[in-house]
Amino acid sequence: MKYLYKTEFHLRAEVNDFEDASNYLTEDDMTKYLIDDDDIPADVRDAIIHIQWNLIDDDYGKIVLTTKRKLTEKELEPISDWVGGQNSDGLGEGFEQQDFADHYDEDAYFSDHEWWEERYQDACNDYSSMDEEEKDEWGSEDEYATHCAGNEPYEEDDCYHTMCSFDWDTNDYIFVFVEEIDD
Repeated sequence: MKYLYKTEFHLRAEVNDFEDASNYLTEDDMTKYLIDDDDIPADVRDAIIHIQWNLIDDDYGKIVLTTKRKLTEKELEPISDWVGGQNSDGLGEGFEQQDFADHYDEDAYFSDHEWWEERYQDACNDYSSMDEEEKDEWGSEDEYATHCAGNEPYEEDDCYHTMCSFDWDTNDYIFVFVEEIDD
């Protein structure tokens, strides 16, 4: 008999290459790292057959755990903790550094620029209603408007990129029993 457990994960943004991201998650068999972890009790490590990350959608996936015997919720807790650690550091750190994890957020770029332009224009309108003494204190219309609106937003290629990291706000990695499988 084999026992199958699953948990899910969410990414903070969509990957830009599903196939490369999927391959990255499956190319290194994480089972050996789980079995070698001394924070997992020896009897639980002995029951582990395999663990695998599967990307299901551009920002969502499942982690499948296969064991030789049925594990209790208490026995699954250190495995959930280990997965959380891997997703935030080990596996996750490498994942978010890959080209497929660089997500350009076009919406953020445009909304940032629109917001800045509105503030700049409002400041220009305010400047035109100032008396000459106030205008002299501030200098030119551009100086006043830039002061009020703040520095211009970054150029498109300079920022607005998000790493597709594992979302620590929504992931809890609680494994649930799925089914018993005949060998």
